[in-house]
Amino acid sequence: MTDSQQFSSNIPSHKASLLLSLKGRKIRGITRYSTISVGDAIGEMYRIPNNQVFTRAPGPISIAFDDGLNIGCANDPSLNSVITWVIRNEIGDKGEGAVISREDLYPVDALDTVFSTTVWHTIVGQCIVDVKIIKMKPRNALYERLPNEAGIKIFLSNGSSFILSHGLHDGSDDFSAITEEFVDEELKSLIYSVDL
Repeated sequence: MTDSQQFSSNIPSHKASLLLSLKGRKIRGITRYSTISVGDAIGEMYRIPNNQVFTRAPGPISIAFDDGLNIGCANDPSLNSVITWVIRNEIGDKGEGAVISREDLYPVDALDTVFSTTVWHTIVGQCIVDVKIIKMKPRNALYERLPNEAGIKIFLSNGSSFILSHGLHDGSDDFSAITEEFVDEELKSLIYSVDL
C-alpha cells in the first residue's frame, strides 16, 4: 500500500487490510473531532444531551493505539457508508490535513466525565479481538448502487463491542459511535454483519 493510499479514506471493505490489522492492538484513546463547539452541540440548534456529545456531535473520530497507529472514521452520505483511513501510522507519518492537527475542530475525549459516558471509559484500554462490517439492505432503489456499509463493529477483549455508525442510531445521515443497544429498532431488521 502506498503512502497516499493508507492516508486516503475509503469504505471498510476497501480498507480490509487496515481493519484486520487492528486485531490484537490495544486502544490508547478515542477522540471525537467535532465540527461544532460543545456549546453549540448542547445548545438550541443541536440539543445533544451533555453525555452524548462524544457519541453524536458532528465530525470524525480518531482511535489511537499503543503502538502509535491512529485511524480515523467518519461517514460519507453519498455512499450511505462509513469511511476509514490512517491518520498517523506506526512510525509517526501523518496524512495531509490529519484531523488531530486541525485547529478548526473541537476535540471531545471518550474519557470526558461530562460529555461522554462511563461505557466509553471501559472501552479505552481494551484490545481489539475482531472487526466486522455492518451492511444495510437498500431501503429503496436509490440505495441499490451504493456500498451501504453502515458501520464498523469492533469487538473487544472484555467482551464488549461498539459500532462506528452511519446513522444506525436514528436512521439519519449522521455519524455516531454507539454500542449495540443504541441501534434504532426499525433498522435492526435491515442490517447484518459481514466478515472482512
